[in-house]
Amino acid sequence: MILFFSFLSFVQILFLPGLIYCYLKKKFNLFFIISLSIFFNFILILLISLLKIYSFKLLLIIILFELLLIGFFFLKDKNNFKLNFNFNFFDIFSCIIIIFLSYKLLQYFYPFFGSLFSEGDVLQSWNEWALNLIGSTYKPGKLIIGSFDSDFIANQSRSYYGQLIPAIWSIFYLMTGNNDVTMFPKFLNFLLSCLGIIYLILDYFKSKKLLNLLLLIFIIVLFYKEHAHLVYSGLVDSSLSIFVFISLLSVFKFDDNFDENKLKTGILFAAIASNIKILTIYYSVIFLPIYLFFNYSNQLKKKIFLYIVICWCLCLFWPIYQYFIFDINIISNNNLDYLNSLSVKDYDEGLKRISGLFGSLKIF
Repeated sequence: MILFFSFLSFVQILFLPGLIYCYLKKKFNLFFIISLSIFFNFILILLISLLKIYSFKLLLIIILFELLLIGFFFLKDKNNFKLNFNFNFFDIFSCIIIIFLSYKLLQYFYPFFGSLFSEGDVLQSWNEWALNLIGSTYKPGKLIIGSFDSDFIANQSRSYYGQLIPAIWSIFYLMTGNNDVTMFPKFLNFLLSCLGIIYLILDYFKSKKLLNLLLLIFIIVLFYKEHAHLVYSGLVDSSLSIFVFISLLSVFKFDDNFDENKLKTGILFAAIASNIKILTIYYSVIFLPIYLFFNYSNQLKKKIFLYIVICWCLCLFWPIYQYFIFDINIISNNNLDYLNSLSVKDYDEGLKRISGLFGSLKIF
């Protein structure tokens, strides 16, 4: 049963909410479905946890209702049950199962594969917060300096971290009754980290752009190099960077062709990133709206302001939620001194760190 409920969790996190919306709009795009589903689940879990009604039965009812709704749409109009890139919905699920089995087989022969999840702050923060959401015991986490051994914890509070990752992990934990972070949640992060590669592959075969092929080669080399020869495969930061990467690719104006679905996808992926770590608001709240305004004002006219407002609201959801629910202003009451201590001090140091990424092309 654990595999069945894990499969249901994957379907809920990545597909069901987005599919329902796309069926209503009669426009299907794989990455829009994924981005909308992830963000919808984040909002849903926060809401039902806040109301203290987050339970296995309620979550199962929601999933079954969504499946019935999609089944109704499917029977009503089978011809429209296709995604962009000519990928069948059921083929995608088959690919996920194959990838998962291959992943677990590799992990069996290579025990350090993804070992980051057995150490570090993950067990003290992301995993703990997921369990807190299930028990509806999440609190902002006002910390007393000196009460923890870790300097990281002494300078960080869960208030500064959007709970998107813990929220979607909690779906696995609740549905399977298994809170082992080395299992399905880690595989989900690995899968999310591969989204950028999947996006470039699909877009390359669709557009045949040389730039996409060069980006694909670059990201594969950088991904494996930066992630310690696959050991960091489940690190939250890897999927976070991929979300920003896909957001930028979705909105970037390569030519004069305008696709509003891609614009929505870019905003949603930016919102996902911002609700994992607020550091990304430099991209999503400052750079992205400016870029949209100067590049899409002619096509969207006054509608561009609506998209910018939506972008701000979605990307700043976590600070807004913290302020109105817990009366904590994480924008002004921040820990900039600690963050500055981790940052590069000058141009030479930054250049040295960047050049160090390409010191070796060895993957294994």
